[in-house]
Amino acid sequence: MLELETLILKEKLTARKEKIILSYEKVREVLRLRNYSHKTIKSYISCLRGFVKYFKPKHPRKITNEDIKKYLLYLIEEKKWQASTIHP
Repeated sequence: MLELETLILKEKLTARKEKIILSYEKVREVLRLRNYSHKTIKSYISCLRGFVKYFKPKHPRKITNEDIKKYLLYLIEEKKWQASTIHP
């Protein structure tokens, strides 16, 4: 029984990862259609991954404006990003 539960859990995690990858691919596709350069797309996807990772396990749809403000302050204060590189 434990093996079956483990297998089901692995399948759910795999499906979730595939869904996340598809979401990043969708963002990449939209940026390409807007004629963004490959380097810019790569940078934006990297930032998006960092954003999602910061809030994990909270689902991105449940992120509030207050959460976003805290994230921006985290980038400035903890990661030492220049405020000019962040466009709130």
